[in-house]
Amino acid sequence: MKTLASLFLGLVLAAGAAADEASLDLSKPPTFGEMTKTGMKFPIPNWLGELARVARSDRPSQAGNPPGLNRGPRTLEMEAEPLAFALRQGDRNGESITWKSVQCRFSPAEQVDPGKHYPPKLPITDTSHISSITLTAAGDPAVLLKQAAATVKVLGITDPKLETWVASELWKNAPNFQNAYEDQVPRVRLYLGVDQREGPVPQGSFQIMIDWNPEGQN
Repeated sequence: MKTLASLFLGLVLAAGAAADEASLDLSKPPTFGEMTKTGMKFPIPNWLGELARVARSDRPSQAGNPPGLNRGPRTLEMEAEPLAFALRQGDRNGESITWKSVQCRFSPAEQVDPGKHYPPKLPITDTSHISSITLTAAGDPAVLLKQAAATVKVLGITDPKLETWVASELWKNAPNFQNAYEDQVPRVRLYLGVDQREGPVPQGSFQIMIDWNPEGQN
């Protein structure tokens, strides 16, 4: 019995370690398959059933149509359930962060025909690359903002103002920091904030948008 208990504990610890090591490589635009391998789960969109019944390009644009049903392909937006994983790029690795929100976009060039009949299918495959991803986290500012600064370094960005704002705890007096790093691929936009109004413990927020589509094409 003791052996079985030890084996079970070992499996639990191994599973926990595997979860902690989940990471997403940003050296190039990740594919849908690469994102799901981190454990990301994307709830079925409520418009998917309608998408299966009506050809997305066969009808003129109409107000109220679900995404993808207007004439011509459109950028597809999907949101994953909250999940903890790290970001990495090349040989640079970040620590795991619990992401409150993970939103990704797929350009029309990465989409496929979802078909007209049941069962409904997403207009993307495991090999479809995202064009951008927006990650949002919240928590203790002292921890979260250091994670944010480390994440920026993982992406190859050096920002002395950000490092000073975090290391010197300037956020206690100047609660917001934002910057856009446009002169690189991928393009990065960053927002950090601290809300000290709710209760005795301030709440930090961290949002980063990583964009491989600088032309902004849909």
